[in-house]
Amino acid sequence: MAVYFSLDTQFENLGDEVINGLLLRELSRRQSLRILIGQAPEWYLANVASAVCGDVRFTNDRKRYIRDFLIGSMLPPGNTMLLSCGDTTTVQPDVKRSRTMSLLTKLPFLKVAQVGASRLKLNDTDKDWLARAANKSGLITVRDEYSRQTLEASNIKTRVMPDLAFLLNYQRPKSPTKALFMLRQTDADRAAVVTQLVAMVARSRDLGLEPVFGWQVARDENYNRALAEQTGAGLLMLPGSGQDRLAPTLESYSDVAVIISNRLHGLLLAASRGALPVPILSDSERKVRGVFEHAGLAHLLLSDALAPGASANTLTEIVTKQGPLADSIEQAFKANSTSLQEGFDAMFGLVRNA
Repeated sequence: MAVYFSLDTQFENLGDEVINGLLLRELSRRQSLRILIGQAPEWYLANVASAVCGDVRFTNDRKRYIRDFLIGSMLPPGNTMLLSCGDTTTVQPDVKRSRTMSLLTKLPFLKVAQVGASRLKLNDTDKDWLARAANKSGLITVRDEYSRQTLEASNIKTRVMPDLAFLLNYQRPKSPTKALFMLRQTDADRAAVVTQLVAMVARSRDLGLEPVFGWQVARDENYNRALAEQTGAGLLMLPGSGQDRLAPTLESYSDVAVIISNRLHGLLLAASRGALPVPILSDSERKVRGVFEHAGLAHLLLSDALAPGASANTLTEIVTKQGPLADSIEQAFKANSTSLQEGFDAMFGLVRNA
């Protein structure tokens, strides 16, 4: 029996790379892995390969990969197909993919598993195969309560496990000096966003912190550069795509006292280095909100609909409570990491040679 997984994904987002690596690391400690390289560039493959151990085989031979997968799924003890982690919510149905999954989930000895995913909406074309996969294997999980409600409304068996980024080792910073703003553009009114950020940037300086804007995802660069210019803040230059980009990024975050962002893994990667993670979200946003609520960090949520003065005052309250809040964040990392390990043990077996 083996777990099959494809690296055919997008490669610009460091957060996705981190949770893919953490997911495969935990599985490789428990199961044999068969990984299709697909379109993954060499540096991405090297990053993933450095995270795994044990019986792990990478291949670019798609025909042989599919052949071995299908044969093993029709005979005992069977195989496990691992679906993508991250935000798997889709707006438009993919009929071809749904048909393929409908056929695969009927294979007698195939189990389908998913960890660390959001499914905030569900297309009608996906309901039947996902219900069959979940009810057959019991291995379909989501990372927030809103996704659980979405699936269970369609009679799809699931449960909540924390976001995979909580498997990162937590470290407190020594003397952080920066307030980091990291935003993806939404449909919020641009002028209102800038007005709110101007107040928070000014308050950061009052608190003795250097306000800077940064980005983990390349497509956010122009937006954050423009916001930095409009608010009079500086820039925090983070590594782009490439091998070993995680270590220098985490090192940069070790100088961040607080991060204000609507990027989930920007928040959690910075939090793993002791930054206070403050999600600034629309009241209807559910992905980041759901992860923070389940993790026990709902007290850090900030509405982007607040008046500028109220946002600045909230930032002051958070920064001046840095010690107690850091304690709660550290505890959240420990508790959610333990929950993830227990979930992996239940789903995929205990760590081998532990």
